Amino acid sequence: MRHHAQGRTYRYVKQYVTRNVLSDIVPLNVRAISDRLDVSQVPVREALFRISHEGLIDFVSGEGFFARSLSRIDLAQACAISRGIAIFGLQSPDPCLRPKPAGIVSAANRCRDKLSTCADHSRAFWWVEAVLRRLIRRCYHREARWHLIRILDRTLAFRRTVSRDHQAAYNVAASLAKIASEIAEGDFPRALASIETLHINEEARLLCSYSAYNEALTRVRRAQNGVYISV
Repeated sequence: MRHHAQGRTYRYVKQYVTRNVLSDIVPLNVRAISDRLDVSQVPVREALFRISHEGLIDFVSGEGFFARSLSRIDLAQACAISRGIAIFGLQSPDPCLRPKPAGIVSAANRCRDKLSTCADHSRAFWWVEAVLRRLIRRCYHREARWHLIRILDRTLAFRRTVSRDHQAAYNVAASLAKIASEIAEGDFPRALASIETLHINEEARLLCSYSAYNEALTRVRRAQNGVYISV
């Protein structure tokens, strides 16, 4: 039961931290989270320490756990690092280490097709996110996969905030479908070129949209201005 509570708490807290724009001037409310999950504060603190070790939040001794906000420089660095890892991770000279993207092509194509016909724009981001993470998990090896997923987690709230354009989501889905097909066919030069193009386009779009994230962060800070929640 203890392990179950720890796992459930960790998953909830990580989703809460990564999916939402949170104030970076007010500590996370451990008591509120424990009440929400109907668990003691111990597994909540353990989950927060674990997430802080993953670099997703900050821990300040004597004050508590704080969400991390992304500066424009942080975002540019994250884009550059993910771009380098995504390209380098597919350049292994050992054919035994080549990715095996079984099932990814059909999943990517379904996502692209759904976005071309579906009017439910609210789910577009999550459809693309699911395909992107699945592509990374199936096509990259352990170290590269870990770094790429970590960058996705760190930038998730930002990307969710600025990715409300259905056309942009469709463009990404179409690019992922193309990349998945090229990897499945073993055409790695074309796949690498497609990854490069996708990163360049997405980096430009995300950096141009930074003001929307900054406005969302400002609203959260204003709502909690002067409020200190003890942990």
